[in-house]
Amino acid sequence: MKSLIPSVILLSLTLSFCAKYKVYKNLEEAISEADKVEVLDLSGQKINSFPKELLKLPRLRRLSLSFNQIKEIPESIVQMKSLKVLGLVDNQITVLPDNISQLKGLRVLYLMKNPLSGGEKRRIKKALPDCRVYFKASE
Repeated sequence: MKSLIPSVILLSLTLSFCAKYKVYKNLEEAISEADKVEVLDLSGQKINSFPKELLKLPRLRRLSLSFNQIKEIPESIVQMKSLKVLGLVDNQITVLPDNISQLKGLRVLYLMKNPLSGGEKRRIKKALPDCRVYFKASE
C-alpha cells in the first residue's frame, strides 16, 4: 500500500482540482443531479461492476472507481465524451474495451494494481496516445 500513496494523493488532487466543483461521493445523489455532476468519487464502495447509471451523467469530467472489485469496463464507456480523468486503481480489470480509443477527451487514466498483461498495457497506451496512463505508482 505504501507505494500507492503518491498516486492516491495525485488522484485525490486531480478529482478535487478546483473548489468550484462539487465532488459527489454517492451515485444516487449524482444521478438525481445528473446535469450538474462533473466530479464523482466512488472509491472504496465495494462496487463489483461498472455502474451503467454513469452513462446518464453528460457533464462528468472526473471519475474515480478505484479500490473496488470491478472486473470489466463496458464498451459503452465511450459514450462518456466529457470524461477527462478516470481512476480505476486497485480493481480486478484485465482488459479495457477494444473501442477505448474512442475516448478522445480522456487525458489521465490510473490503472495501478490491476492484473493487466504487458501486451494489454501496450495496447492501451497505443489506443490512447494523448492520455497519460499510469500502471505503476512510480510513473
